[in-house]
Amino acid sequence: MGELLLSHHDRPYTEIQTVPTKFGRAFVARLQSAGLIIVTHQPSLVRQHCSRAAVLDQGTLTFYEDIDEALATYNSL
Repeated sequence: MGELLLSHHDRPYTEIQTVPTKFGRAFVARLQSAGLIIVTHQPSLVRQHCSRAAVLDQGTLTFYEDIDEALATYNSL
C-alpha cells in the first residue's frame, strides 16, 4: 500500500457517498488503493471502513484491535 488518506469526517457519511462533489468522488476512489485514517463520531463509518480503531479520551489515545471493544469504550464516555 503506497498511500495513506487522512480524513477528518465532519460531514454525514451519507452525504459523502451520495453527493457528487469533488471530495466525495476522491474519497471513494482513494479507498480502493490507499490506507485510511478517519476521525469521526459515527460508529457506522468505523464499522464499514475500519479493521482497528483508537479512542481519544482527555488526551489519551488508546488503540483497539477489536472494533466492538473500541465502540463500547467510546459509547461509555
